[in-house]
Amino acid sequence: MTHTAPMTTQSFFDQWAPSYDDEAQSERMQYGGSERTLSLLRGLLTASHKAVLDLGIGTGLVAEKLARQGLDVYGIDLSSKMLQRCQQKNFAKALTVGNFADGPLPFPDVAFDVITSIGVLDFVLDLPPLLGNVSARTRRGGLFCFSLPTREGNPDYEIVMMDGVPLAKKPLERRGLKICVRGVDDVEQALHQSGFEPLVHERFLGFISVTTGQHVFWDVFVVTK
Repeated sequence: MTHTAPMTTQSFFDQWAPSYDDEAQSERMQYGGSERTLSLLRGLLTASHKAVLDLGIGTGLVAEKLARQGLDVYGIDLSSKMLQRCQQKNFAKALTVGNFADGPLPFPDVAFDVITSIGVLDFVLDLPPLLGNVSARTRRGGLFCFSLPTREGNPDYEIVMMDGVPLAKKPLERRGLKICVRGVDDVEQALHQSGFEPLVHERFLGFISVTTGQHVFWDVFVVTK
């Protein structure tokens, strides 16, 4: 396996930031998975759900719609370039640059009713510690909504094991990107161990890769505690 220019997740999204919104909303990419995920979440929101933390908020394509619905949106992202785009939209209560997969979640003075992470957690190589942090910051009766590709949803994925982590082979070979493709049982077990109870689990097309044309299917989970 060879690749000449390994990329970090941060550099990947920094480079994508200028064209991200246009590409994500293009017919070529068909990024409908985020809208369908948001629709599932909206069906579970009540008047008691007010403060939202979006993990991997990016340019705010999804989170802005929650803000328009009257929710107070906070966001964190690894890419400062993506956050600059998000900041320009002027909808978030607060934004911060950081790696939410490594250590406590931001905004310690805020108790979150909803935490979201749409199409991002496949970049998190060690999921259980993050889920523990999410559970600790979610109010009782709150919601955690996230989407990610799974092995069951994408059986054509070639998988490479690296340090016990199942990684998608093509992104690793082409760009050095580590994208984790977990099994549904692994996700559900980690959620249970973090104190979450399942509400919704669905699978649908997340997007079409603009570089490979591959159809990427998402499993979407909405859980509560």
